[in-house]
Amino acid sequence: MLVHGLCETEAAWGPPAGTYGDRLRRHLGHSPVFLRYNSGLHISENGRRLAALLDRLVAGWPVEVEELVLIGHSMGGLVVRSACAEGERRGLPWTGRVRHCVYLGTPHDGAPLERAASLAAWTLRRLPETRALATAIERRSAGIRDLGHGYLRDEDWSGHDPERPWADAGTPLPLLASARHHAIAATVGATPRHLSSRLLGDTLVLHPSALGRGRRGVPLPLAEEDCHHLGRVHHLALLDHPLVYERLRSWLA
Repeated sequence: MLVHGLCETEAAWGPPAGTYGDRLRRHLGHSPVFLRYNSGLHISENGRRLAALLDRLVAGWPVEVEELVLIGHSMGGLVVRSACAEGERRGLPWTGRVRHCVYLGTPHDGAPLERAASLAAWTLRRLPETRALATAIERRSAGIRDLGHGYLRDEDWSGHDPERPWADAGTPLPLLASARHHAIAATVGATPRHLSSRLLGDTLVLHPSALGRGRRGVPLPLAEEDCHHLGRVHHLALLDHPLVYERLRSWLA
């Protein structure tokens, strides 16, 4: 199952005959399924919806499902993690069939651009002359707000002021134990240490966040061989890139 990111649909993965899903079907025998969801909702809400949808999908599949592979781009990776946690909490049987979760440019520790927007709104709200601008910025969707800190659960955002960019109320969420987890991080510079890479990441997500090694001090337990870096590649290019597919095919084979 391929799960798109913020403000995207399943069409973001490229032409139907050339998507990662189609190529994995031809080369490895997988059956591709493309999810469309409302990325304006809270990530936790989309996680609940995806968990329930996977339960129905696996139960209604015409043959027994041997394994599930979940591939998420950007916000889609957070929705995948939230769905897996919800599925485990509810004891849904599909969670035991997930063998691989792949995160493409996923902001596990949040996205600095969204936190900057929160800081701008909070600052502009202080003065009467700029409150109208603050109101405009504060109209961001719940999904975009969640991206700032990578919130995956209702408890992360419920009851907290969304315009306090320095107040991270999120708590680390374990990865699904039955699956092997992989992450691809891109940077605009040739290496993660290049100045442009450290400042911009892939233009939307910083390299440490894409590997779950960011601000919270509790890194995701991703094995070195399950992490991959692509230099001189921007965020949206991860949706359809030959080197991404090469790594996908290697991991899933």
